[in-house]
Amino acid sequence: MARNKRKRKARKQRQLKRQLQQLQRVKVTPIFPPFSPLEPPVDAEAKHFERNKLYQGELNVKYDDNVTVLERYISPQASLLHRCDKCGTTFYGKPSHMLGRDYEKHLCGVAYGATDRTRTAYTSGYNKTKIKDTSKQREKKFKEMIRNGYYYKQIASELKVYPKIIKDYFISEGLI
Repeated sequence: MARNKRKRKARKQRQLKRQLQQLQRVKVTPIFPPFSPLEPPVDAEAKHFERNKLYQGELNVKYDDNVTVLERYISPQASLLHRCDKCGTTFYGKPSHMLGRDYEKHLCGVAYGATDRTRTAYTSGYNKTKIKDTSKQREKKFKEMIRNGYYYKQIASELKVYPKIIKDYFISEGLI
């Protein structure tokens, strides 16, 4: 058994040596030309303009020259970065959605993401802040619910607390 392991190990070492010798014989040529730090910076819009002519033309027809694609067109299902000059937003969208059905296209100032094929809310001025429930307000609500005859499970679900806490309180106060 040990003899077979030694043979196997020696064979693997010989194979590894042969592979290394073959790699040393192969000359690697660079695929890309060497980087020159003196090249002028490339404008992202100008860089992809030639490749995106057809897609940009269809966008111009649909959106009246307001939406510009900022990345290279890859396929209809690839998410690309777009910019709307009308509303000033930069957003990701799939070309099939941008040029597809009316409920999938970009609408200025409207939020995305509704499941029923309608837009949920307008983005401009849509910064609603949640009203924090302070401990005094919760205590007042708790006492009011006790006065109105709520069960401890109903109070717990309304206040989003563990029901055993409310039950223990009811037992200590003699309500149960």
